[in-house]
Amino acid sequence: DLEEAAPLAGSFKKEGVEVLADDKWIVDFSSDAKSWGSLTGPEKVKAVAGVLLKLTLVVAALYFFICSLSFLASGFRLVAGRQAGQLFRNSEVFNNPIAAMLIGVLVTVLVQSSSTSTSIVITMVAADLFTVKQAIGLIMGANIGTSVTSTIVALAQSNDRSEFRRAFAAATVHDMFNFLSVLVLLPLEAMTGYLYHLSSAMLPDGLESSEKPPEILKKLTKPFTKAILKIDKNVIKNIASAETQVELDALSDARIFKKLFGLGPDDLTDGAAGAIVLIGALTILCVTLFLIVATLKSLLKGRIAVWLHKSVNGNVPDIKLGGTTIPMQWVAGYLAMGVGLLVTIAVQSSSITTSTITPLVGVGVISVERVVPV
Repeated sequence: DLEEAAPLAGSFKKEGVEVLADDKWIVDFSSDAKSWGSLTGPEKVKAVAGVLLKLTLVVAALYFFICSLSFLASGFRLVAGRQAGQLFRNSEVFNNPIAAMLIGVLVTVLVQSSSTSTSIVITMVAADLFTVKQAIGLIMGANIGTSVTSTIVALAQSNDRSEFRRAFAAATVHDMFNFLSVLVLLPLEAMTGYLYHLSSAMLPDGLESSEKPPEILKKLTKPFTKAILKIDKNVIKNIASAETQVELDALSDARIFKKLFGLGPDDLTDGAAGAIVLIGALTILCVTLFLIVATLKSLLKGRIAVWLHKSVNGNVPDIKLGGTTIPMQWVAGYLAMGVGLLVTIAVQSSSITTSTITPLVGVGVISVERVVPV
């Protein structure tokens, strides 16, 4: 038991010698609480009720945390949506793949949503305002820009040095993966155009319009967020895709902001509404993160921490057939990759996936090594 708990406790004794673990990345989940077997009946009921209450608190805080990410993106759209739309108007710049990539980064940072910036690009390609080749650099940039969200979330744990180290490392994994992918793929695309040719070859003939894929998470969060805030994202797309100055001038009075509680466009400008939403979203984000981290810390004690940490970060055992051993530990990374893939497809947002995982790495539930494939 001591050796099993060692990676969590920070040290263990083996053959009478204390072995110290790296305390920068290891979390001490040890506890002096009574074991389950030594508890009386009423104490067991109290313990189960306490765990259920804490889990309910975590789920509720996680729900409002995800809603705060939606408000954060809407706030950035209100504050900088018009500027983001204007950036897309100079299509000649996008003939340079590096310039296109950098503008993709900037626009995604401004609106805090790669889904928004990518959908603008797709709309403009469909309207023949961009070519597919120009869009490739923009979408690569959007993937870099979206990693800023998880970095903002990691900053909320900066009050604790060890937690912040782990959380920021998890957020940086997202950054580095996208940076390195673009560092390899963008020069190859510029030299050979392989992405353009590969995507063209994969495109089937006779494409027809279809329904949008189901957005599972938005079915839960949209009723709440829509009751508080409404914005018109199409204004940003229309500004970006306006072909003439007359069309652009016609959009000068178009409002992105529609509703905030009982206030409407006549009460607040887009910028003022965006500032209020951003302040509120960051406040909710920090409070919910504090609740999630504090509650998880109180839950993760003793054997629960050892079991959870081992199950999340464990490896698939090797298969033994007679005298032959088939190594299977490599499978764990691909299983984790599959989990990340399925969760992101389900919630339709890589920002939500990585931003939810970041605090879990901060408190030590998920190791930095395991979060890489996720």
